[in-house]
Amino acid sequence: FALEERLGPEFAGKIVISASHSHAAWANYTVDAMQVAFGRFRQTVFEAMLDDLEAVARAALAARRPAAIGIAHDGDFDPTNAVNRDRRGENDAVEYGLDDDRNLYVIRVDGTDGEPIAVLPVIGMHGTVLGGGNMLASGDAPGGITLAISELFDATPSGPVVVAHLQGAGGNVSP
Repeated sequence: FALEERLGPEFAGKIVISASHSHAAWANYTVDAMQVAFGRFRQTVFEAMLDDLEAVARAALAARRPAAIGIAHDGDFDPTNAVNRDRRGENDAVEYGLDDDRNLYVIRVDGTDGEPIAVLPVIGMHGTVLGGGNMLASGDAPGGITLAISELFDATPSGPVVVAHLQGAGGNVSP
C-alpha cells in the first residue's frame, strides 16, 4: 500500500510483490514463535526496501513499451526428479503425499518487435540445497534457476532480459 501511495492513485490495487521461498534467503532467526520470518518490524528496513521498490518501479514505468504476454504450462515437468524431488517422506501416506509439484508455468513478455523483455518461470522449488546449517545468504536453487535462464538470453537493444523465479507449490519440493 505504501508503494501504491508513492506511485499515485492510478496504481491503487495494481501492485503485486512476489518472492521465492528459500532457507538461504535474507531473514532473521528468532526464538519467538510469534515473530515469523523477518522478526520485529524495523521502520528503517521498511523505508529502505520501499525506496528500492519505488526506484525499480519508476525505472520500469519509464522503460514501458508495447508488449505481448504469453503463458505456457507443462503439467509433467521433471518426471525423473532431475530438478526437484519429494521433500517430506513422512507425508507419503496422506493423499497426494507422494506427489511433488510437477507443474511448470512460464510467463514471457516480448516487445511488439519480438525482442524478449521478461521471463518468469513459476515452479515449486524449496530453496534448500545449502542445508539447514547454512548461515550464509544465497539465492540457492531459485537463484540458480534464474541465473540459468538468464544465460539463455543475450541483452536486447532495449537492455537485458529480466528473469525472475516465481514460487509455485514448493512446500513439499526440494531441489
